[in-house]
Amino acid sequence: MHFSEQPTKQYDLVLSAIGIAPNTDLAKQSGLNTKRGIITDTYGRCRAKDVFALGDCAEIYGLNLTYVAPIKQQAQAIAKTLTGTKTPIHYPAMPVVVKMPTFPLTLVPVREPKITGQWEIQDNADDSGMIAAFYDEKKLKGFALAGTATRQRNDWLAKMPGSIVSEDQSAP
Repeated sequence: MHFSEQPTKQYDLVLSAIGIAPNTDLAKQSGLNTKRGIITDTYGRCRAKDVFALGDCAEIYGLNLTYVAPIKQQAQAIAKTLTGTKTPIHYPAMPVVVKMPTFPLTLVPVREPKITGQWEIQDNADDSGMIAAFYDEKKLKGFALAGTATRQRNDWLAKMPGSIVSEDQSAP
């Protein structure tokens, strides 16, 4: 990798980790179904009547997404549902941006449960960035951009298929 004002360095691995885990104890005590989060249906509804979950504690489509973009999608859909327009939660490709000045990252993780496929890593001749793309049946399902390659975020987002949704799921 090439860093500004520093010599080029070789790395085998770059790791970024955040330790967010929802506390679902109260939900369990209340009789709600939980796994990684509080399990909801397509509309954010929980097992209990008139109870919805969103944000870090919610598990929708089998996914527990703990960052801002999915929370916005959940809140908009749940608000419409609560005001009379039944609206399923849809997740478009939502990049996670790690803003490190020396080595920025843009990640669009593979979100579909039980997906098969493989990562393809593109070599970058000048070692200033990296691109990895996950394909399933020749369809782009996720990607990781590092270093100067993060400038290509919008190009890669344009290649992503539509929303991550499932058929109407009944309340858990």
